[in-house]
Amino acid sequence: MIDSKIAKNVISLELKAMQDNLIIYQNLLTNLSQERSKLKLAKGGWTILEVICHLNDYEAIFLNRLKAVVNKNLAELPFRNEKEEKLARSKYLTKDLVKVLKEFGSSRTKSINYISSINPNDLGKLGIHLQYGNLSLLELILRFSAHDVNHLKQITNILKEHNEI
Repeated sequence: MIDSKIAKNVISLELKAMQDNLIIYQNLLTNLSQERSKLKLAKGGWTILEVICHLNDYEAIFLNRLKAVVNKNLAELPFRNEKEEKLARSKYLTKDLVKVLKEFGSSRTKSINYISSINPNDLGKLGIHLQYGNLSLLELILRFSAHDVNHLKQITNILKEHNEI
């Protein structure tokens, strides 16, 4: 059982981080041209556009995982296999950055609203992830900002290498 006072404080901090991270993404990328969104590191990897498309896709996956666990303890969590991941990624470079950023903002707002409505007593419920095993609802919530930090670092490294920041 997770202490409800601590859980409320942790959730409050996570929601603030999720909101702040969205603002950071928007501040970094709102004025970036479609052409510049296809920049990537010289050593390779994803473009900025691919990162934002990935974030947008995973926002829905993360939210569906939360809903699955709230609805059923020990729920199998939605998981994208390698084939599905490659198919989704193959379409990323054809997408419009402005549209994807807007969709990501809407998706993030839905996630924030849903997390805000979760009963703290449910935070100890578990979901079964095919790769990571059992994860509590609280752990799943905390993965939003951890995922953000990884990709914010990736985007800022690309922008810095190309003298955009």
